[in-house]
Amino acid sequence: MKPEAELQAACCRWFDNQYPQYTKFITVQKKVRGKIVYKVQRVSLLCCNANGGYRDIREARNLSKQGISVGVADLTLYVKKQNIPALLIELKARKGKQSEAQTEFQKLAEAQGYQYALIFNFDDFKTTIENYLIK
Repeated sequence: MKPEAELQAACCRWFDNQYPQYTKFITVQKKVRGKIVYKVQRVSLLCCNANGGYRDIREARNLSKQGISVGVADLTLYVKKQNIPALLIELKARKGKQSEAQTEFQKLAEAQGYQYALIFNFDDFKTTIENYLIK
């Protein structure tokens, strides 16, 4: 796993354990090849915006038609605090920096009243979440 992906996974695990009121795990029953299979699924107000990664050209066109956007923050915390509708979180590896599209997305989001956080490590994530949720 890449460093940024490892950071994101650690942040989500911590959030799920620290704030169970915002995350539920449900068991879903499915039939696979004639057998009943049970799968645990995560339902959370801290959501990954899966707009990165590599895709073939056909999948990229389909996602584009469906409204995928470059620059969107990695995570969104859908918890309204005072007049802030949500917290948008962009995670970066230690020496990473925002792309031009990410900077433009940040400006658009902040103009609409969203809080935007640029996070470089796990401790910053924890502090940002704690400060946001105690407002």
